[in-house]
Amino acid sequence: MLWAWLALAVTLVLPVSAGAAVCPADPLPSEIQSLFGKRKVQLWDRSSRKRVGPEWTLESADTPAAQARGMMYRKKMKPVEGMVFVFPDVQRRSFWMKNTCVPLDMVFVSEVKREGPNGPWFVEVQGVLTAEPLTLLSRSLPVESRAVIELAAGEARRRGWDRGQTLILEGVEPVRAR
Repeated sequence: MLWAWLALAVTLVLPVSAGAAVCPADPLPSEIQSLFGKRKVQLWDRSSRKRVGPEWTLESADTPAAQARGMMYRKKMKPVEGMVFVFPDVQRRSFWMKNTCVPLDMVFVSEVKREGPNGPWFVEVQGVLTAEPLTLLSRSLPVESRAVIELAAGEARRRGWDRGQTLILEGVEPVRAR
């Protein structure tokens, strides 16, 4: 019986970790351009109260349909690419990698404050998870988040984004609750 369970586990895990898993074809490739908006994100230095480092433009999952699709079906990702998911409330978030073909960093952030009704959001990084592609494992942190930023695996560390760092998100609006 134990052998059967081990064989099943190896069958399910080994192809993904060994790179043998195949990225599925995108069923609706023409939808990508219309699904996602573009938003800016930059590191904020609290002590000097200034922006530091480069500014990145991320895709924004602004609708429930965009959030459901996320980074699915993409076969490659440049270091400067990513996606931001902003939610209407603060709660524990969970993500999976179904049909997501590239490894990702998931940066969970909480809302700190917002400058005016249309101003930028100041958010604090709660933690970063690195997720392997093409898995159905649920990934979350034991903290409540207002948003999640997905980057190519390793990019959060390279950018200096770590727990307690403050980021500025511009042009971002939360998806309306259903």
